[in-house]
Amino acid sequence: MRLKSCLKGLFIFGLVLFLGVFCPMGSTQTAFANETQDIKLNVNSQTIVKGKTLSLYVYNLIEGQEVTFVSSDPAIASVDQNGIVTGNLVGTATILVTVTEGENTIDILSCDIKVGPPAISVQFSRLELTMTVGQKVTLERIVLPLNTVETAKFSSYDRAIATVSAGGRVTARSEGSTYIFAQLDNGRFAVCKIYVYPEDILLETEEVSEEVSEEVSESAVPAPASEVSDPFLNHDEEMDFNTFIRNLNAAGKSAESAESTTGDAN
Repeated sequence: MRLKSCLKGLFIFGLVLFLGVFCPMGSTQTAFANETQDIKLNVNSQTIVKGKTLSLYVYNLIEGQEVTFVSSDPAIASVDQNGIVTGNLVGTATILVTVTEGENTIDILSCDIKVGPPAISVQFSRLELTMTVGQKVTLERIVLPLNTVETAKFSSYDRAIATVSAGGRVTARSEGSTYIFAQLDNGRFAVCKIYVYPEDILLETEEVSEEVSEEVSESAVPAPASEVSDPFLNHDEEMDFNTFIRNLNAAGKSAESAESTTGDAN
């Protein structure tokens, strides 16, 4: 009886010892296995303007693995062995990415490519916009042709007064006036003048999703000084953007000089 008790005690002790020694090692091995990250591409689908390029990257490769890039239709989108995709013709193609290790295929990835025409012109739906400090409005624009995949690049002439996001959403920062631009790769651009007033003045805007809760008479809202007579809003379409900015800077300096002269005279 005592012998059986001793054997049973030894068995339990051995089991506890086994679990204490070997299970942590197994858990550690599992943890390392879980840390292994899947092989993946930086993008799985992308649009490219005809004549432009895109870089494909494969993440989480380990030493000894090699990558091969192949296009389903090189006439539309070609790719070199560095993963640089070039849009050649309008259409769609798929880039197949094969990851190998020795003679073994580890994974096959793909990226769908849509090649579209470049934009030829851009216009804002309005030339002027009145806002209050803190207000946000998305500028509507028309980019032609309608099937282009190119997007306009937005910028603000004076970010202290108003900033603009990559999607064209303007945020009024402080009182004053400035210009918002939308530029294309071909040099064409659109201009919208922004007037920003103190936030205690309620203004109606054309932002469809937002309505003011109180009606305010037109006399309570300061009228824009130019009323779309600003010469910079009707710029020559052939004018280079850099030339436009230089002219704008020159006009600003002239205005400052005139104010300074008037102040001295007073």
